[in-house]
Amino acid sequence: MFTMANSGQQILMTLSKDSNEQTSDEIFFTGINLIGKYHFSNLHIHWGVDSKQGAEHQIDGNR
Repeated sequence: MFTMANSGQQILMTLSKDSNEQTSDEIFFTGINLIGKYHFSNLHIHWGVDSKQGAEHQIDGNR
């Protein structure tokens, strides 16, 4: 089960760790160039009014 929150600037989705849940479902990533098994815990997405807003990263000074 996920919880989801919208701050107006980002969406945060978190995988619930409810001890009362009777399911053992997990989300994990493995594969080429990944050493080991990576368990999903959360995801957050940023957005802005145009392609220059909302990004955290830049390439050659561009977002």
